[in-house]
Amino acid sequence: MNKIIYKILVLLYAALCFCLAIKGMPAELAGFAAAGALALVFLNLEAFAEFSGAGFSAKLNQRIETIEKDMEPIKSKATEPEISAKPEMKNGETDSIQLDEDKLKILDALIDGKYSWRTITGLCQDTKISRDNLSELLTELEAEGLVTASKSAAGKVIWGSTMRGNIFHSIERHATFE
Repeated sequence: MNKIIYKILVLLYAALCFCLAIKGMPAELAGFAAAGALALVFLNLEAFAEFSGAGFSAKLNQRIETIEKDMEPIKSKATEPEISAKPEMKNGETDSIQLDEDKLKILDALIDGKYSWRTITGLCQDTKISRDNLSELLTELEAEGLVTASKSAAGKVIWGSTMRGNIFHSIERHATFE
């Protein structure tokens, strides 16, 4: 729903609750507050993946999507990739991605390293690539769907390989050794 309309409805709801409180109508206020809160939830229903009744608990789709994105590097590191064929590009094309030596060094550090999530500082140390060049290469790899970015508990940007990145890395390394 349009955010402006939603904000107007919230303000109207708050104003009506305030009026009922001033008039000294506690029973009506409690009923209106409960019904209004439930109505506001239903107006924003597309944001919820799940919610329950009397205790009223809800899970937001956005939070679930964030968790799934944050789990991908861990899952991809723990899963053996299929290297029989290169996966399709994000936009449906089948052109292969060309990984230069620096991009392969980054994927090596992300995939073969001790950690599933890496900081820029750690990647700089492992790859010996300058911070500015590394940031640019990570952005390119992210656009190609080979790495993903997230935030650490300290609020710093961290990087991890996607399953797609693991597959491309395995193919490139496999082709190098044949």
